[in-house]
Amino acid sequence: MVSSTVHGKCDVMVSSTVHGKCDVMVSSTVHGKCDVMVSSTVHGKCDVMVSSTVHGKCDVMVSSTVHGKCDVMVSSTVHGKCDVMVSSTVHGKCDVMVSSTVHGKCDVMVSSTVHGKCDVMVSSTVHWKM
Repeated sequence: MVSSTVHGKCDVMVSSTVHGKCDVMVSSTVHGKCDVMVSSTVHGKCDVMVSSTVHGKCDVMVSSTVHGKCDVMVSSTVHGKCDVMVSSTVHGKCDVMVSSTVHGKCDVMVSSTVHGKCDVMVSSTVHWKM
């Protein structure tokens, strides 16, 4: 299920759920001039929660919790007043890459790829001027 909704000048929601041996949910919501929440949860042999929230002019919170046998790398870089890159990679029986990039005043790309028994790619890009 992929849905994208634009309310006003910048509300974006993208979600993808895969049921099997890898349940993946990726959502990105942009409110107003650049509040970004990106979360990815993998249920199976790897439970991973990665979230990044940008409020106002670029406060970033990145948290990662790994339950099971998973190596996790989480990085967040904020450039200028609102370029945000958040990536999380899980190596084990579930390889998950989730990235969200915000360019300028609200270009959002959210993609999630699961390599293994579930290949999932969901991307949504919104271009406009605020």
